[in-house]
Amino acid sequence: MIYRIESSKDATLYENDLNRNTGLDEILEIRKYLYEDEYYSSRILTKFDLSDISSSIADGTITSPTFYLNMYVTDTSEIPLEYSIYGYMISESWEMGVGKSSYSPAITDGVSWQYKDTDDGNEWLTSSWASGTTGSSNGGGQWYTESVVSQSYSYQLADIQMNVTNIINNWLTSEFDNNGLILKRSAEDEDSTEALGSIKFFSKESHTIYKPTLEIRWDDSSYITSSLTPVITGNILLDDINIGMRRMRPKYHLDEKARFRVNPRELYPTKTFATSSASMTIKYLPVTSYYSVIDTNSGLEIIPFDTDHTKMSCDSRGNYFDLWMDQFEPERYYKILFKVVDESYERIFENRFMFEVVD
Repeated sequence: MIYRIESSKDATLYENDLNRNTGLDEILEIRKYLYEDEYYSSRILTKFDLSDISSSIADGTITSPTFYLNMYVTDTSEIPLEYSIYGYMISESWEMGVGKSSYSPAITDGVSWQYKDTDDGNEWLTSSWASGTTGSSNGGGQWYTESVVSQSYSYQLADIQMNVTNIINNWLTSEFDNNGLILKRSAEDEDSTEALGSIKFFSKESHTIYKPTLEIRWDDSSYITSSLTPVITGNILLDDINIGMRRMRPKYHLDEKARFRVNPRELYPTKTFATSSASMTIKYLPVTSYYSVIDTNSGLEIIPFDTDHTKMSCDSRGNYFDLWMDQFEPERYYKILFKVVDESYERIFENRFMFEVVD
């Protein structure tokens, strides 16, 4: 299964605007820029609430997960062709605040380059950091030096899909407190006398489907065919089948954990004399069968095909897969696709199986 949760808080820290809070900005920004003859950087803070994930791991619902940070670019300007973004565990707690970069005068309640929480006057340390942590000499956050993650780009789009499994495991085991992630350029890039452009991402406050998410991937498949018959046999090829759905509803509620039943069948069944319809016979797809879910309006692949984590399951009632609906935006429509691989040949089935998620 692939399941996503949205960030619980985020903000951008701007080096040239030490006390400004941006907690309600719809945009997060990593930037290296020239301002009044000086070079300045910005950094991103983001945090995810892991309490439900921790409970699901403890009760065995989620097993051996991997974790990915997803962030979606809304705009870039004057960025290098090759660059890297680094992520570190934040070592101190912070408050998101209610400010925006456009507010005048600036809102100073909440996190900023100088403060963890301006309202309480709690500044980020600029020296004498605790063992295993560091920061900058003028503020901009504090972070642990171990378990750093990164993503490098070379002539690529700048969306982030960063494997953060080691960091999340550090939080889940309580080895480190979950204060979130800080995303930044390398110290070398930040200290250079060179403008490196701007990368803007959608924030949790964005009124779009592109909010930052933590993606949890694990194998929830079970494949027991019992006495069922395979739909693909020696004389029935992949192109000779179709895939339907059984009892799929047009709407699902956010609090549902829904099971979708899949009904593969032959396009041209052999005529036989029988007391029941051949279409009522349950058959099953190969174990190399997968599902995907796409937002119909934007085309965004919410759940991509993944040979390890979106495998179809099978039991005595045929093929199925499960979806947790609270990962989807409500009042939107979603489309299900299937991919079936038979030996070296694969086929994608797009029969416009759609559902809406509602509150």
